Amino acid sequence: MAIFVVDELDASFGECVLMLQCSGVKSGYIILRNYLTREKVEPIIKGTVLEKFEFIADDPTSLRRLSSRKPLKKKRISGSVSFGAVPVDHAFNVKGVGTVVLGVVVNGTIEKHEDMRVLPGNKIAQIRSIQKHDDDFESASKGNRVGLALRNVEVEDVERGVVLTRDPSIKSSRSIKVHASLVGYWSSL
Repeated sequence: MAIFVVDELDASFGECVLMLQCSGVKSGYIILRNYLTREKVEPIIKGTVLEKFEFIADDPTSLRRLSSRKPLKKKRISGSVSFGAVPVDHAFNVKGVGTVVLGVVVNGTIEKHEDMRVLPGNKIAQIRSIQKHDDDFESASKGNRVGLALRNVEVEDVERGVVLTRDPSIKSSRSIKVHASLVGYWSSL
C-alpha cells in the first residue's frame, strides 16, 4: 500500500506514477495539495494502478483516520529459522587479531563462534568476536553494524561484496534467470 502526496504535476509526479506502476503496488491513497483537483489528476493516472487508489483530503482528520486503520498482519511461517547474513563492506588485517570485516547484519542473527559460509566460494569462516560500536557482544541481529574478527580466512577471501551466511537459501551463481518486461510508457515504443 502507498500514500501518494501530489504537490504538482511535474516530472517527479510522472516518475512516481511509473515507479508505483512497475512495482505493482495495487492499493493506496492519493492526497492532493496546492489546489490540485481530482478532475485534473484522474485523466493522467487512467490505465495505471493509481486509478484504484482512494483520494483523501489533506487535512488532519483524514490523516488521523488513515493512521488509525489496523495494519496488515504479516504471515509467520511456523518453525522457520532466520539465519544471519552479513554483506562485507570492508576487510582488513589487524595485527594480533587477524582478518576483520565490517558490515551490517541484513537478516537474522549471528553469534560468536558460529561457522559462516563465505559466498561466493566454498570457504568456511568462524566468527572469533563480534563488535558493535567498539564494544564486544556475543551476538548481533538484523540492522546491527558489526565488526567481525574471523578465523580460517584471509583478507583476500572476504573482500567488499562477499556475503557471510549460514542461510542455505542464499546461493552464489554465475548466471541468473529472470523475467523482464518493458515499461509501456517508454517513449520509443
